[in-house]
Amino acid sequence: MHRIFLLKLDEIVFKDNSQPSGKMIVRYFNQAISSYDPDIYTDLLSQRGFQAMPKIVYDDDKVKIELQLIPKSPLHRGTNSRSIGTHPIVTQIGNDSEDIITALESKATRYGALNAPYIICLNKQSISLDIIEVQEALYGSLQISWRDIPDNRDERLELSGNGFFGSKNNPKFTRVSGVYITNANTANLATTVDHAFRHNPFAQFPTYMVIDKPVQELLSIPLDYPMPSKI
Repeated sequence: MHRIFLLKLDEIVFKDNSQPSGKMIVRYFNQAISSYDPDIYTDLLSQRGFQAMPKIVYDDDKVKIELQLIPKSPLHRGTNSRSIGTHPIVTQIGNDSEDIITALESKATRYGALNAPYIICLNKQSISLDIIEVQEALYGSLQISWRDIPDNRDERLELSGNGFFGSKNNPKFTRVSGVYITNANTANLATTVDHAFRHNPFAQFPTYMVIDKPVQELLSIPLDYPMPSKI
């Protein structure tokens, strides 16, 4: 398992009964994969799909291996991520956003019946706020699917709908109009603080509020906060 990408094996052909050199194969793929930027690769994959993405091929006198890359989310880069779960029609990557979902669910049913928009605010204490993790927690994990039909694989990158908001066919917590998440604390207001506001597309009482400015600008935080320069 690579620490930046997952590997999508397209083809492996053993040319004889002898044992291929595992060290040579690993060395070759590590060198080839190191030339790819995971963020740029993710953007291209989202726009074009797997059919347009490059294949990495190892070919010697014993074996031929052909694969493509599946970028890990920033949260999982540098870690030994869980393997991809394979099903007859769909293959998907799990995510690790359960802590956000659990915190939101504990707040979602408070205050009884409401006749106005309800926005949940959540302060997630961490050095940085992973926006991809937020998206997955709210709208579902990123999922790569394809058909087991060689001439029409129909590969696509999509959200699974298993997040806090649910999906069109299974909406959840519709009394919640939106979610505001931040990692703000006294120490990081001038540095690594971030925030995100997302609408519930299935809300009973939608809100049209938009938060698109940095925390520092909204709160007029000086660069030297919390230790102002001595006069």
